Amino acid sequence: MRIKIKEFHIQKWMIARIFALGLPSFIMNALSSFMVTFVNLFLVAYSDTAIAFFGAYFKVQQLIVMTVNGLIQGCLPIMRFNYGAGNRDRLHTAFRYGTALVSGMMILGTLTVNFFPAQLLELFTASKAMRSFGISAMRIMAASYLFCGLSTMISTYFQATEKVGSSIAIQLCRQLLFLVPALWCLDKLFQLNGIWLAFPVAETATMLIALIIMAWYRHKNIL
Repeated sequence: MRIKIKEFHIQKWMIARIFALGLPSFIMNALSSFMVTFVNLFLVAYSDTAIAFFGAYFKVQQLIVMTVNGLIQGCLPIMRFNYGAGNRDRLHTAFRYGTALVSGMMILGTLTVNFFPAQLLELFTASKAMRSFGISAMRIMAASYLFCGLSTMISTYFQATEKVGSSIAIQLCRQLLFLVPALWCLDKLFQLNGIWLAFPVAETATMLIALIIMAWYRHKNIL
């Protein structure tokens, strides 16, 4: 087979679809950086130690979350291929197995952080002041993993089945629309502990929204 460059043509509609269907993944990764900035804006009112702690915690979180995201991104093309082929049984099977694996990994991550918070902080040579609030803070924020995996998997399912708007909405809820108001409200109510509590609150609310959207699609026989 001879490949001739002059036979290649840019198809604008295909380029547009590639960008549109890949947009949820882009937003998910981009919002992580913005989320750190938003949280630091609240933490700066307390101490540099709180900011340093969140930086250390975020690295631990990324180690867990990025491992899970690797599995989720592996499920995405499998679901997408079967959706395109009209094989709904394999699409739903991939979603169920992927969700089970993601949930199991998130539970393992939650248990690890809850049982070994001091040891994890020691990896970053945490000071006594950081450990005084950091151990309980890690346990509070780790609770969000239990809900994060399911909502992210549902968002990926919507991305695979061309429900791009719903997929983007879930990602925006997770790291912006629910998180920022939760940070503001809980900071006023519980001070520093409220900032840590905002993460599981936002993730729980996002998971409920994701389940409601999926239930609505299934009620309409769209999925």
